Amino acid sequence: HKNAQNEDKFRIRTLGESGVGKTVIARHIHDLAAGNGAPFMHVNCGSIPETLFESEMFGYERGAFTGALQAGKRGFVEGARGGTLFLDEVGEIPLSSQAKLLKFLEDSTIQPVGSPVSKRIETTVITATNRDLREMIRLGRFREDLFYRIATFPMLVPALRDRPDKEALLDALLVKANAGRQPKLRLSPGCRTALLTAHLPGNVRELSSIIDYLDIVADEVATPEHLESVLNVEAASPASLPMQEEGTTLKEMTAMFEDRVLRDAIAKYGTRREAAQRLGIDNATLLRKLRRLTG
Repeated sequence: HKNAQNEDKFRIRTLGESGVGKTVIARHIHDLAAGNGAPFMHVNCGSIPETLFESEMFGYERGAFTGALQAGKRGFVEGARGGTLFLDEVGEIPLSSQAKLLKFLEDSTIQPVGSPVSKRIETTVITATNRDLREMIRLGRFREDLFYRIATFPMLVPALRDRPDKEALLDALLVKANAGRQPKLRLSPGCRTALLTAHLPGNVRELSSIIDYLDIVADEVATPEHLESVLNVEAASPASLPMQEEGTTLKEMTAMFEDRVLRDAIAKYGTRREAAQRLGIDNATLLRKLRRLTG
């Protein structure tokens, strides 16, 4: 929050499954709001022990406790001054520590451990979680007043399976992998379809990891065979392809195979719309192909 009058405009809460890209979005918001020169403090709240939360978050003065650094230490909040404080996995903050965070969000001041003086810190605050905070409130594991302080502008980041731009995202990851790479990595049609239709519980993070893997194991063209150790896919065998009969052209065989893929997808996923989404095409394209195949 840049100032007291506009502070609520800078309380953003991102929600979504693990791996959907909440950190990337937080960084993008930071770049737009604060600029590349401002500090971006990424704090994984789940990694801070409860006994150290206050000193790590708000800092401490020299001699504040046994084992403290002689020069004291600046906390994460102060390190984000003038920039962005990104509290990742905010649902993991121990209940006993949530009141201390709430106070900072209410008056923008901190009091380092062992210091009699409060400091005013102006910073954008973005939080992220994959937990159901309302359910945690019901169970008494998350403060309701803190929830409303961080929930000014909730932003739901969809899971990879629900994103309409999966193909564009896949291409963007390929461009990133191909930066400085020779020869450029390409995906065979079968490999692309497998990636677009695969169940990836790790979401964008998992897809990015698979592309990095293909960058290592594939020379130029990645095929379904390359995915066998990282995805539950089977490479197409000659027996699974349309058998060539005398006089059958490649174009006709390709149409036969496409017909089988489309009909198998519809049978598997129940509706044409769902089948189209799983195949990485829009519904109109699937309908057009079906009309062509049925004459």
